[in-house]
Amino acid sequence: MGRKTVPTIKMFSISKRQRLQNVIDNKPVDHVPCSFWFHFIEKPSLFSMIDRPSASDVLFEGQKNYVAEFDPDFVKVMSDGYFTYPDEALAKGQTVEEWKKVAFVPPDHKWVRMQVEHVKRLTSLFPDTPMFYNFFSPSCMLRWTLGKENYLRLILTAPEAARKILSTVGESVKGLAKAVISEGGADGLYYIVQNPDMNVVSSAVYTSVITPSDKMVLDAANAVSSNHTLLHICGYAGVKNDLSIFTSYESAIVNWAVNVEGVSLKEGKSLFGGRAVMGGFPNTVGAILETGSRDEVQSFTKKLTSDAGSVGVIIAADCSLRLTQDVSHLFWVREALEN
Repeated sequence: MGRKTVPTIKMFSISKRQRLQNVIDNKPVDHVPCSFWFHFIEKPSLFSMIDRPSASDVLFEGQKNYVAEFDPDFVKVMSDGYFTYPDEALAKGQTVEEWKKVAFVPPDHKWVRMQVEHVKRLTSLFPDTPMFYNFFSPSCMLRWTLGKENYLRLILTAPEAARKILSTVGESVKGLAKAVISEGGADGLYYIVQNPDMNVVSSAVYTSVITPSDKMVLDAANAVSSNHTLLHICGYAGVKNDLSIFTSYESAIVNWAVNVEGVSLKEGKSLFGGRAVMGGFPNTVGAILETGSRDEVQSFTKKLTSDAGSVGVIIAADCSLRLTQDVSHLFWVREALEN
């Protein structure tokens, strides 16, 4: 992560949690908040933290150092190394019949307990900063675990089996969601949904096969966090989604890839029924946050708030930034918002 001397953070009378709550409630704020996030482990989907527990310190230290340096209005606690579902039937099976043997993962499973402790380490260190745990929906987790080809084969050729498998995964991660909030101290989930195969998996198939498990976990998280969920419709690497699928998903805030979907913050606020919205900056290689001058970054920031307004809005990026990002450029965004 790029490092340069950065300005001193201003002090404000309103707390971060109150500011965030005002955003959720579409009430005025002293300044529009912002947050950005990074993966702190290279290729985080390609290994299991259970197999490499020492990497948990790498993840923690990277996250801790970034939060201490930038002090964002809220933190997305990264789940690098926990992307896949810890089940042999899914990890090693090659047929639908094998995948149907997927097992329930109980709340005392090592995979759950390690994540709770990871979240707790950060929430205890920064108690005044709202924190939301990076959390994949059952379908995203299933896709990571099976791989794209097997996932599509399951969804398209055995939809009833897919629904049952997703239900089992959903019941398991409901327990994880509750634990990272009630025990780990997270304010809520940064809940990730995505249909990266929308040209193959139609919106009708998605709604029929996948949506029930999406909402199963989302509803459980909302119940335990007083509806403090950030819904992330992931457009990483240029993936497009049918945003209309997700308008019925209950959340406090909605984040989508503004620059991929071609849907502005203002348009998205209308699409999602006036809910608080988050985003604005592209996260692609060579985008303005990486290469822009101070004036360019601040002009872009001001245009975002000019277009979307300053109520019910959080400035962020389409998705995770690269670790080579110069953090001082993020301070330019904050400076423009505070002034």
